[in-house]
Amino acid sequence: MLVYDRTRLLGIVFGIAFSSLLMTQQLGVFLGVMELSRHPVDASRADLWVADPHAQMTTISWPLRPADVRRVASVEGVAWASALNVRPELVRRRDGTYEQCQMFSIDERTLAGGPTAMLAGNAEDLRRPDAVVIDAEAADHLAIGSGASRIPVRVGDRVAVGEREMTVVGISRTLRNFQFQPVIWVARGRHEAVERRSVGFILAGAVPGADHERLARAVSSATGLKALTRDAFSDENFIFLLINTGIPANFAIAVGLGFVVGLAIAGQTFLQFINDHLRHFAALKAMGAGTRTIMAMVCAQALTAGALGYGIGIGLAALFDRAVHGTILASRLTPGLFALTAGATVVIVVIAALFGGWRATRADPATVFRS
Repeated sequence: MLVYDRTRLLGIVFGIAFSSLLMTQQLGVFLGVMELSRHPVDASRADLWVADPHAQMTTISWPLRPADVRRVASVEGVAWASALNVRPELVRRRDGTYEQCQMFSIDERTLAGGPTAMLAGNAEDLRRPDAVVIDAEAADHLAIGSGASRIPVRVGDRVAVGEREMTVVGISRTLRNFQFQPVIWVARGRHEAVERRSVGFILAGAVPGADHERLARAVSSATGLKALTRDAFSDENFIFLLINTGIPANFAIAVGLGFVVGLAIAGQTFLQFINDHLRHFAALKAMGAGTRTIMAMVCAQALTAGALGYGIGIGLAALFDRAVHGTILASRLTPGLFALTAGATVVIVVIAALFGGWRATRADPATVFRS
């Protein structure tokens, strides 16, 4: 009945496809945006991050003392320790305009927390006076001109970082950060104004074979500071933004609207389909079909339409995810996300089937003879 009622079938499939597309796409964008919070931690090669005991993420921490670096390095199992500052900084273009960047001020001895995927230049050159490495996005943002006359920043160019002229010694590729800001790296001790104002962390490396979680507990016990493994600190960044920003609520509203719209379209269309075919269900009941048989038929019809709509919806969401890959838009699809959308789609289908099935099971077999 449903397959040959093309209008109703397409209506139900469209409603579920739109709902699954909206839910999957919005959840994917949400995960993509939230994953950007892991950027400072993922960009570092350190095994441990050490911060003030009350620090909650890589941009909110009380400054540490220089002596704390030595205290962390003295803990048994720590191979090395170095300071890291992460803060926003203004970088002025050659035409006088400026761009806000996220600046990593790293230890010039270890270069821990520095650029790892160099596209041009050498990260070791950060040890030179007045040296700065910028990421590819910063090189694009700091370009001057437009169109064919656009001049991007290259190795050897001079840029003003804060109030100081510095030389670009390298261009790196890095993950996009949560603030969608370009990233630059400078060496500590060569940018004194930054030293006084920046937020301080300590990066530490473990000796080969050491248990990172146990070592983190040992560092916390010995120094009184918060020491976490790279993954744990990354998760703490994620959770902090999840709890303390309105991002989850905004995306939850969009996902909820997708669920409600899908339920409304699919439920109403399916109920209209049942009403249009009540005489067929009445005929089946007149031939001896029981309530369980009628309900099984209705559920089979609803699940078939739901599976078609879900497949189309997540397929379109996957195409969107691929289309935005490598752009400023963020999207991340995971198997768990697909499972969550599938569960929501099943709920929509079941609710529509229950309403439609209830109406079908109440069809009067006598209507067959009256017609």
